[in-house]
This record gives sequence, structure tokens and C-alpha cells, in this order.
Amino acid sequence: MTKTPKEQYDKWNHSEAGRAARSRYKKSKKGHYRDKISGWKCTYKMKLREDEDWESIYIQWLVCDECMFCNRDITDRNQKCLDHDHSTGLVRGVICKKCNNYFNEVKN
Repeated sequence: MTKTPKEQYDKWNHSEAGRAARSRYKKSKKGHYRDKISGWKCTYKMKLREDEDWESIYIQWLVCDECMFCNRDITDRNQKCLDHDHSTGLVRGVICKKCNNYFNEVKN
């Protein structure tokens, strides 16, 4: 009896080779790009203005090295966050984690 495409996919997806392939993909540039944007759109429900696109937002996030609010350098300790308006979901810019936490406390 032959397996359905779903059964074949499930077998590959849950195999050691499948897990290794997913891990390699997530570490690649394309995998990191898609994972970040997917998280912003799905998890955080971020939206763009009409004149923006996700690729330019990702590049802005990638190259940003200082907070747009406090102008401090963004380091491994002071991580960067993509700031957005929680009521509309519109992206505002890249800020440091400290400023992001401050804005979230002020809103609550």
C-alpha cells in the first residue's frame, strides 16, 4: 500500500533528517528573514503603512545600531525591538529593549 503525500510529509517532517534540514534552514539568511517577519506579522499582529514593505522594515531592523528614542547603542545586552502601536498595529521603528519595556509599562 502506498502512502499518501501527507503521510510521506509527516514521516519526513518528524525524522532526524527533517529536523536537521529545518534547523539548517532557520539558521540561513532566508530562514531568519522569513522567521522574523512571520513572527512580527502573526505573533505581534504588526501592520505596515501603504508605502512600506516587510523587506525594507527587516533591513532597517537588521542594520539599526542605536535606539531611535534614547539614541543609545543597541548591544547584545540592550537588545533591539521593532516598536509598534498596540491599538493600530502599525510599525513605528526600531528601539532598544529598555525603551520598549518602559513604553509597555506606561501603557498598562
